[in-house]
Amino acid sequence: MKRHFRKTRIYAYSLMVSWLTVVWVLLWGDLSWANVIIGALLGVLVTAVFPLPGMDFNGRFRPWHFVNLVAHLAVDLVVTSFQVILQAISPGPRIESVVIRVPLHTHNELLMTAIAVYITLTPGSVIVEAQHSTGDLYVHMLGITTPEEIEEAKRRVFDLEYRIVASFGSKREYALCKQYVNELKEQRANAKELGA
Repeated sequence: MKRHFRKTRIYAYSLMVSWLTVVWVLLWGDLSWANVIIGALLGVLVTAVFPLPGMDFNGRFRPWHFVNLVAHLAVDLVVTSFQVILQAISPGPRIESVVIRVPLHTHNELLMTAIAVYITLTPGSVIVEAQHSTGDLYVHMLGITTPEEIEEAKRRVFDLEYRIVASFGSKREYALCKQYVNELKEQRANAKELGA
């Protein structure tokens, strides 16, 4: 176990030094041995003086779910861009916005950060605050006025959480989110039956 951890740490350290070397060479705009050597030495110095904190991650990568996540991101970017454009150019009252507290099921910092980045990338929404200790995200969203729209926005964030946890989360987090999504689907089906 220690040997695996040490190999992983050396690999990550090497990647960081390599990346800093590439950045140094690109900043100078000249690929020469002197720039590569100085860039590598500076990379070692920077990573020694300013080490990144360790992060626990016990998830696993699921390629099929990741492809699904990327496809949803592409669709969300297009759809929300048009929604924001229509809200901006349509005449009438001022665009309404709201800040919603969304209690996530995962408290993993890396997954919460991925969820926050996805939400912030999507036009019309931005993360105002993230509390890792409680798993709460505070999301500012445009064009939401009714309680039904607020619940729908929360459901979309939970669906996003499921897609990200399904792509990168641990078995336990994946099972917890999947159970919650199945409960939501069941509630929607019951609501449709009652409405019909």
